Amino acid sequence: MKRFNEAEESDRQGIFHALAIFENFVGSKPPLAERLVLKTKLLPWLLNRAQFKTHDENRGYATELLSILLQGSHLNRLELGKNDGVEILLNITSVRGYPKYLSNFSHIHSNFVDETLSMLTRLSLWRTFLIRYVPPLLRRRSKIYF
Repeated sequence: MKRFNEAEESDRQGIFHALAIFENFVGSKPPLAERLVLKTKLLPWLLNRAQFKTHDENRGYATELLSILLQGSHLNRLELGKNDGVEILLNITSVRGYPKYLSNFSHIHSNFVDETLSMLTRLSLWRTFLIRYVPPLLRRRSKIYF
C-alpha cells in the first residue's frame, strides 16, 4: 500500500478498495483479523495513515478498519501497544489541529477514543499508560495551577 500515490485519483480509489477488501475478509472470517495484524505490515500503515492531518475518505476508512481489527482480539491490541499505539492514539484523540467542522470528524474521533479505551483494558498496556503518560500529565497540570 506504500507504493500508491494518493495524489493520483486512481491510486486513492485503489487504496479505498483495498481497505474494503480487508474489511470484507475480517467481516466474513474474524480470525483473519489477527493474521492481518500479526503477519503483515497493515497495522503500521493504518497507524501512519490515521495520523494524517488532512481528512479524506481513506483516512476515515483506515480508522474504521483499525477499530474493527482491535475490537475482537487482545493479541491485536498488544501488537498495537508494541507499535507505540497508545501514544499515537492519545495524540490523535487530543484533536489539536484537526478541523471540527468536517462531517465525519466526530465519527473518526469516536473510533479513536474507542480504540484507545479498548487498548487500556489490557493490564500490560494500562501499566505502560500509567508509567509513560500519567507523570508528564501531572507535571503539566501542576505547572498550570502552581
